[in-house]
Amino acid sequence: MGVLLLDNVANNTSYFWGERTATLDWCEENYATSMYIAEFWNTITSLSYVLLSTFTIYQCLKNRLQTRIIVLFSGVTVVGVGSMAFHTTLKYSTQLLDELPMIYTTSIFAYLLIENGKELKYGIKLPIVMILLNVMLTISYIVIVNPAFHQLTFGFTMLFNFYYSAKLMNKLPNSNTRKRDMYQLLIKAFVAALIGFLAWNLDNMCCQSLRSARKTYGAPLDVFLQMHGWWHVFTAYGSHSLAMFLTVLRMELLGTHEYKLEYMPFGLILLKFKKSKNM
Repeated sequence: MGVLLLDNVANNTSYFWGERTATLDWCEENYATSMYIAEFWNTITSLSYVLLSTFTIYQCLKNRLQTRIIVLFSGVTVVGVGSMAFHTTLKYSTQLLDELPMIYTTSIFAYLLIENGKELKYGIKLPIVMILLNVMLTISYIVIVNPAFHQLTFGFTMLFNFYYSAKLMNKLPNSNTRKRDMYQLLIKAFVAALIGFLAWNLDNMCCQSLRSARKTYGAPLDVFLQMHGWWHVFTAYGSHSLAMFLTVLRMELLGTHEYKLEYMPFGLILLKFKKSKNM
C-alpha cells in the first residue's frame, strides 16, 4: 500500500525486471541489495505472512479444524506470495497480486466473524453479496488506478473486523476462562497492526531521513531502518493473532473447550488439543 513513488531512478530499463510499471515504489533503494530483486528487504519480510500462515495451516490440518479456518489462513498465504512478487518486480500486474488479495482476505475475515455460529444466519445471500462487492471493488480499483482507493477499502474493512471481534466477545459470559486469552489475542492483533501502520507512514513521510540514516550506519544496522519491511512483519503477526482469535472464538461459541493455547518464541501461538475436534 502507498501513494508515493519514492525512487527517482525506478524506470531504468537495464534492471533485471525492466521498467517499473507499478503505481507505487517504496523507500527501499531499488536493486541495492540484489540485481535480481527490486526491493530485497521488502521481499524477504513478506515471507513472514507465508511462514506464519503455513505454520497455522499445518496446525489446522493436524487437528482437523473446519475448512473455513484453513481457507482464512490460506488467504493470508496468498497475500504474502503476492507481496513477494510485487516487491521483487515492481510490476503493475504483481502489484494487483499483492493488493487485491488483501481485500479478499479481509473480506473472508469479515464473513467468518458475521457467520460465527453453527447455523448460517444469512444463508447463501451473504456470500453472494460479498463476492459481488469484491468484484465491483476489483473493477473499480483497476479502472481508477489510485492506491488511495485500495487503502481506504482495506482500512475500513480491518476497522470493521476489529470492531465486530470486540462486539462478539460480549456473547461470552464473564465466567468463561478463555475470555482473558482471547482479549490478549485481540489486543496483540490491534497493537501489531497499529505499529505496522506507524512504520508504513514513517516509510512514506520520512524517506529521505531514513535513506540518509541507512547510508550513515551501513550494514547490518540499515536493515532495521527498512520501515516498510516492519509493516510486513507487524501486520503478518497481527493477521496471525486476529485469525487465531477468530479460531478460538468460534470454538468457544460452539462449545469446544478441549484445547489450550501455548505461546512459543517470537510470540507464535500454538493450539494444542486433548483430542481432535471438528469445528
